[in-house]
Amino acid sequence: MSDAALATSLGKARGLAFIALRTPGASRVAETLRTEVVGSKRKEVLRGTRAAISEASIADGLKAIAAHGVVVRQFFDATAIVEALIDGSDLTALRSDPHVEFIEPVVNDFRTIEPHAPPASEPSNPLGDAHGG
Repeated sequence: MSDAALATSLGKARGLAFIALRTPGASRVAETLRTEVVGSKRKEVLRGTRAAISEASIADGLKAIAAHGVVVRQFFDATAIVEALIDGSDLTALRSDPHVEFIEPVVNDFRTIEPHAPPASEPSNPLGDAHGG
């Protein structure tokens, strides 16, 4: 995806994106792509591998993206991915930062969807009065 296409997608996502961190110098997922045949239908899929990342590299990566004006909202330590706001950042510089694996706009932020009430015919406690409802 080009910087222009990423900027358009980020605009639709109100600047919200996932940013995967990496250890500088480690192989990128795109560099490890391979085709595998899976399932009974013998479907070909592309798979890549992310290199492990140390706590020190994560700390450096968080500092590096903050220096690009990125505001981290959440950090997922099992995957070294952050949910962040990228308003006004230089996408070319951010994408080429050696601590950044990839940037993926969050086009479906489910937290902004209003919860809906159950239909009037459904009880609010499906266990009913016998269980403290």
